[in-house]
Parts: sequence; structure tokens; C-alpha cells
Amino acid sequence: MRLIEEIFKRVPPPGNRRGLETMQRLSAILEFPQHAYPCIHIAGSNGKGSVATKIARALEAAGLRVGLYTSPHLFSFCERIVINSQPISEIEAEEGLSKLLSLPHNATFFELATLLAFEIFRENRVDVAVIETGLGGRYDATNVIEPFLSVITSISKEHAHLLGEDLEAIAFEKAGILKKNVPVVLGPHARQKVFYKEAARLDCPLYEVIHSFPFYDEENQAIAEKSLTLLIERFGLTQEQINEGLQALPPCRLEQHGRILFDVAHNPDAFARLVQAVSHRFPGRKIRYLIGLCRDKEIGACLGIVSQAATHIHFVQASNPRAATTSELAAALQHKIPYTCHEEVNSALIHALDQAELADELLVVAGSFYIMPRVKTPQPLFDERDLPRS
Repeated sequence: MRLIEEIFKRVPPPGNRRGLETMQRLSAILEFPQHAYPCIHIAGSNGKGSVATKIARALEAAGLRVGLYTSPHLFSFCERIVINSQPISEIEAEEGLSKLLSLPHNATFFELATLLAFEIFRENRVDVAVIETGLGGRYDATNVIEPFLSVITSISKEHAHLLGEDLEAIAFEKAGILKKNVPVVLGPHARQKVFYKEAARLDCPLYEVIHSFPFYDEENQAIAEKSLTLLIERFGLTQEQINEGLQALPPCRLEQHGRILFDVAHNPDAFARLVQAVSHRFPGRKIRYLIGLCRDKEIGACLGIVSQAATHIHFVQASNPRAATTSELAAALQHKIPYTCHEEVNSALIHALDQAELADELLVVAGSFYIMPRVKTPQPLFDERDLPRS
């Protein structure tokens, strides 16, 4: 774990926007590991992790050796780099990082993690790799790959200090993953003009998912299915294998354990989809929320959406330097509904769950990835056998 802990210190200052020069230089030194296998590249404000997981799982069901690179992780850094549904071991990660850190570089955490994934996928001779962008697209560390398919899941306001203040500016950054003559799939919430212009300029065959869906995973399924249908001939996929992949979900995406639902919604669009999905799945049910967010998100907008659907919100502070304090979260709520601020995450979960049980409510734990390891441990703080099924 020593080297894994070391690279976590290599986070660029807030607002720092790096180009691709470091990735290109180190890739060349390593003899371009990302060119050793075909890649699918997935970007978007929301849904990209789910879509990547579904595509990877369907290809795995077809008998392929599939690399999957996503971020962030919940419990272990190794969750970011997966081969056929199995995260790499800490030993593999440490050995790979030892090689990377011996090179002359000023690489950041995400650049090193991305290079590690490329190298490990090459060493393990994957048949195909599904690569999720970290932030944006144009200058994202993953954008040194040469994919045979690009996917844009959705566009909503996020990371405005880096990507721009409006949806077209954000879409412009995401459109940076489009490559000449490479097909691109657009989700129903990714239909900004820039994608059509870039697709035409680069002669990219363009495929759209047009319909809207009441449940956000249905939208992600439709995007993944559209993408997979383009791969049927290349990989010999069957509809049964595609359907198997479409059911896959990463952790903490509307994941239910008894009376508790976990979801990493962390921007207004994601919260709107979460509220809609919960209402669709549990019509008429009273809902209590436990939320922690980072202060660089649109906190007021997120909480405004939740306040229209919740009976009570429990605020916690995520374990991250960018985390909003509980007092900042409470101020952003503007007393629209009752709330409680908690000093400690684990006790907050226990208290919120007790209150939900007393009021016969569903408890939704939502917000930053950084609160999930504290509330959703591999050995849960609660005993699921004692919780009624919704």
C-alpha cells in the first residue's frame, strides 16, 4: 500500500488544468500500452460509470477478456482497474506503480492511475478495454487512447471552474474524445449542437438514444444497448449476452439494502434523476435523506431538489478536503424542511435509520463518493435481516 498512498499525494491544486503532454510523453516511454488492445471511450456528466459497467459485463458474457477502468473508487484504489469483474490486487498495483514512479515525470494521481490501467491491461492481454473519462474529456488523461467507439452519456453543469459555465461549454470539453471516423453514441441528455458539429467535422457516424425514461437506469441501459448493438458483428454478441450486461450496476447506484438506498448522486441533474427514480420505484413512500457533498458542487440546487421530496435531511461532512461542512449544507438548504447536522458519519447513519424506522420511511443515503465507504462498509453497521423489505 505504500506506493498507492504515495500517489494520492499527487493531486494538482484546485483549478489547475493540465494538458495531455505528460500522458503523451510517458505513454511513448512505455511504448504506448493503450494501443495494445481495442478501446471504448465513455464520457458524460452522469451515467458514464454505469454505462461502462454494462458494456464491459456484456462483452465479458461473450467470453472476452475485458478491462474496465472507472473512477472514483469506494473502498479500495484497486476497484478502479478491473479485469473480467475482478479488481486488480494490491500487489499488482504496487508492482505497476513501482515501474511508473521510476520514470522521470511530474505526473498527477489520475495520470499515474490511468497509465497503470493501460499497462496492466496490456500485461494481462485483454481483448478489449472500456475506459471511462475522469473529468471532462478533451484534456482528460484517458484521452490518449484511440477508441473504436465513443460514447457520451449526458451533459449537465459540473466542475464549472474547469469545464465552463454553460452546457455548451461543458459539451465542448466532452466532445474532445471524438476521433476521426470513429462512431459515437449520444444519450438523450447529450444532444448539444457541438456534438453534431464535431461528428460532422470528423466524419464520425452518429447514433442517438432519443427517448426519455422515468428511471435513470433505463436510460443507461438504452445507451449501453445502442452501443452494444454496434459491436454485435465485431464480437459475435448475442441478445442474451447484451441483456445480461444491461442488468449490471456499479455499487451505490440506487442500491437497496432493506430500508436503506445508496446512490452517489452529487450534482443537480443526478439528484433530479434520483428523486424521480425513487418516486417511480416507491410510489407514495415517505423518504428521509442522509447527504454529504463537496463544496464545489451546486449545493443549493441539489438540496432544493431533495427538499421537494424529503421529510427530513441528515447532513454529514465527507472525508475530503473539498467537503462542505454540515453548517454550509444547512445554510444552503435555507430551512426549507427539517434537518439535523451530525458530527460523525457512522452515528448519523444509525440515528437516521432509527428515525426512518419509527416513521416507516425509506432512508436514501446520497451525495459524494467520499461518504459511502463510511456508511456502506463491506460489513454493514446494520443487520439487514432485521430490516423490512420495501
